[in-house]
Amino acid sequence: MRLVLWSLTLVVVGATAVAAKPRKPTPARPVPTKPAPAKPAPIPPPPPPPMPVPAPPARPASTRVEIIVTPRGFEPARIVIKRGQPMVLAFTRKTEATCAKSVVIDMGDGTKVTKDLPLDQTVEIAATFAKAGELRYACGMDMVHGVLVVQ
Repeated sequence: MRLVLWSLTLVVVGATAVAAKPRKPTPARPVPTKPAPAKPAPIPPPPPPPMPVPAPPARPASTRVEIIVTPRGFEPARIVIKRGQPMVLAFTRKTEATCAKSVVIDMGDGTKVTKDLPLDQTVEIAATFAKAGELRYACGMDMVHGVLVVQ
């Protein structure tokens, strides 16, 4: 006996052939696919420009006071200045005939500044006087003197 298998299956029982029911086609298994590539993250906007840093408050300009040492002493001998105003006291000794070869300045806070005054050279002393009142400046022997009036 010859059996042909085509789309149906024959079952042989004894000498009698019986046709079996056609098979249902099996559903196709899904083929695994690669996941879709992730979308790139959106580009964030650029950061805002930095805020400008405010300039520090302007300090008042220094006031320069020229003080000349002559045979008569310190000229001027009386100087009026503003309290809290930065100052530059510029001393220039123009004579050998004086004991004012150095200067001692009362700073008003209990300290004193002493500077030598070489002949024909300007010596600058920067200061800011915080308290109102009269402050003295004098030679090293305290014989020649002047006054800073702080208002």
